[in-house]
Amino acid sequence: MMDELITNLTDPLNGLVQLRQSTLQGEISDDNDRIDQQNQYISDYRTNLTKQFSDMEIALQNMKSQYARMASALGLTTSST
Repeated sequence: MMDELITNLTDPLNGLVQLRQSTLQGEISDDNDRIDQQNQYISDYRTNLTKQFSDMEIALQNMKSQYARMASALGLTTSST
């Protein structure tokens, strides 16, 4: 009876310990996959935000340049901010 219980727990193919270990390894693998997906999402999101920021800086410089040209054409003085 005790031997049967130990065998049911420790059998390398169908023992409770092996089944639980396999289940936990599967859960760990799934969690690692989700972490990898989230890291990729964060990386893509950061890249997108960086591009948006760069595009806004370029647009702001273009607007400043246009303002300076218009102010010059109208004979207005401009500050360098």
